[in-house]
Amino acid sequence: MKNLLFVTSYVPPRPGIATNRCSQLLQRLPELGWDVVTVTTAFPGRGSDDPAIIQTRQLDLKGALRRLMGVGDRSTQEALAVADAVSGTRVMAKRIVNFAYAVTAYPDPEIGWLPYGTAAVKRLVKKNRFDVVLSSSLPVTSHFIVALSAARRLPWVADLRDLWSQNHYLVTSRARATVDRFLERLTLKNASALTTVSQPLANKLMELFPTKPIYSVPNAFDEDDWRDIQFGRENRCTIVYTGQFTEGRRDPRLLFSAISDLVALGSIDSRSLAVDLYTTPYAWLRRMIAHYGLADIVHLKGVLPRREVMAAQRRADALLVALWDHPAEEGVYTGKLFEYIGSERPILAFGGPQKSVVEDLLVETGYGWRCRDFASIRCILLKIIGMHKQGIHKRLDLAKARHFSSQAMAQKFSAILEMAVRHQFDNHRPTSPA
Repeated sequence: MKNLLFVTSYVPPRPGIATNRCSQLLQRLPELGWDVVTVTTAFPGRGSDDPAIIQTRQLDLKGALRRLMGVGDRSTQEALAVADAVSGTRVMAKRIVNFAYAVTAYPDPEIGWLPYGTAAVKRLVKKNRFDVVLSSSLPVTSHFIVALSAARRLPWVADLRDLWSQNHYLVTSRARATVDRFLERLTLKNASALTTVSQPLANKLMELFPTKPIYSVPNAFDEDDWRDIQFGRENRCTIVYTGQFTEGRRDPRLLFSAISDLVALGSIDSRSLAVDLYTTPYAWLRRMIAHYGLADIVHLKGVLPRREVMAAQRRADALLVALWDHPAEEGVYTGKLFEYIGSERPILAFGGPQKSVVEDLLVETGYGWRCRDFASIRCILLKIIGMHKQGIHKRLDLAKARHFSSQAMAQKFSAILEMAVRHQFDNHRPTSPA
């Protein structure tokens, strides 16, 4: 057995799609000969009886800020918003709070984990023999911990599931990007290798780290998650979306517009189609549904337990993926895409930039369609409805997606970790290990 130290805050039962990648590694790497010890943050509901999972405290910096400003358990923003808008104090209060939040959550909200995680890793490295250390972000605090505690003593693979200074979701100004880029280079300078989830993102990392080995290791589905979830069929054609929307970016406007047009043409009605959205019922989303007159077709189901949502996926005629049109989205896989693969149901992705790894995956596996315009999404919707009317409930061939399985992902990571231990990286070009 080889000994791996894994530093990540995303360990079950913490919710979030990032937990899937880390959880699958924790499950599959021991099958490949790795003895894994994990350093993570304490989380409500997480048991403390596993000696291989070391839980540490974390400073609640936002909580300290709220107490300092005398607002107790209430939101600081909410408490200060009662200031008189006419006098301008409300605007000033908002600026102060935003600045305070930016400081206490830089470079990410889990910076309060840094002193405790660093101390824990130092103790472990001093007392135990590890062959290599793996850190995973977000949060980038996990990389800080390794850089301060183990990077000079152990080979180190840094997994950037989401990019850092090149993350178009998080970096909102040139000043922030400049500071982040400096901090990223400084933090990761001693990393033996970097990994991320797609080739386009690996190419972007290569711009910052042209001499480092950088590898693309996509996220994965786990077939075991689906073993006790049965296939089914709804009475009317049902299309399911699970995950979160972002108004103006990753939202269902294109889909709603196409459905509304088909209703107006008489091609579909509320008896032939249901669109079930397992997502937060935002006010703007309710308004959008009302604007397009789709209350009888589009149903907001809310955020439900994962097993219930997975069962709904297996009953669906198709599963939706919403993409943002931003050019930097080319290398972004949405979080639920790989869970969708495990459901073995067809996938309809809409929106996104001209090039997309999501479309590449769908074409490669034959798992569905990607529509970027009004006409194509109408055509595919009619095709899905027609299949339902004919009694076709298509089950996809999982064999075509085996290289996106959790076993395949773990094998790729295992190969990279082995190379880090041996200090044998054949080349420094971004690639995906065999």
